[in-house]
Amino acid sequence: MFLGGADFLINITFLFFATILFWIYKSATPGKLALKLKIVNASDGGKLSIGRYFVYFSYISIIY
Repeated sequence: MFLGGADFLINITFLFFATILFWIYKSATPGKLALKLKIVNASDGGKLSIGRYFVYFSYISIIY
């Protein structure tokens, strides 16, 4: 349940963009950084494309 525009902005939009930015610049979220883990491309071990980050995020969002 959303309590208004500010609630949506803080709880959904900000967290979405913060997560994507962490993935793009650090290849991990803060929790993954603490454990020294990274998100990589399975085929070659390199960084993911920006489009792949959005696909990955939408997959995670559906699970939770």
